[in-house]
Amino acid sequence: MPELLRKIGSRLNPSLIARNHIGCELDQDFKANGAISPARLLEWNYYSDSLIKIINGLLNDIGLVVIAEYWENSFKLKLEKNDALTIGSLFGFFDENVYYK
Repeated sequence: MPELLRKIGSRLNPSLIARNHIGCELDQDFKANGAISPARLLEWNYYSDSLIKIINGLLNDIGLVVIAEYWENSFKLKLEKNDALTIGSLFGFFDENVYYK
């Protein structure tokens, strides 16, 4: 797996592709089929890298960000309560920091 990630220029740690991490679906595919499709790996890399950028950005204003759930390329984040944080500021953050395909 590290070799595949290196070939696509990924900055992600290969240990994320494991049964108990955000790459668990890729891990299951690899164990079941002995391979992962390049398109699926590229898509996972894009979304996972974006998620890490979002979390790092949120951590600048919030003390704790938890990945509460993840499935395929969808993630549910839980944020520590912060009285200075409003829904408007979250929308502003996403408008400034997230690029949609």
